[in-house]
Amino acid sequence: MKRGISQEEASLRSDVSRGFYGKVERGDASPTFETIVKVARGLGLRAADVVSLAESYLPADERRG
Repeated sequence: MKRGISQEEASLRSDVSRGFYGKVERGDASPTFETIVKVARGLGLRAADVVSLAESYLPADERRG
C-alpha cells in the first residue's frame, strides 16, 4: 500500500527495524501479530486493514472464504 512515505520513515513510525521491515515487504520474513499492529499504527491504519490488504495479494485458492 502506497502511503507516500519511505520504507525508512514507515519503519521509524512503526518502531520496527528497517531491515526487518524490508524483509517483510519482500516476503522474506513473516511478522508477528505484534509487529503487524505496530506497522498498522505507524501507518495510521487498523491491524485488520493491513491483514486484509495482505490477504488480497494471496493466490485465490489461499484466501479465506
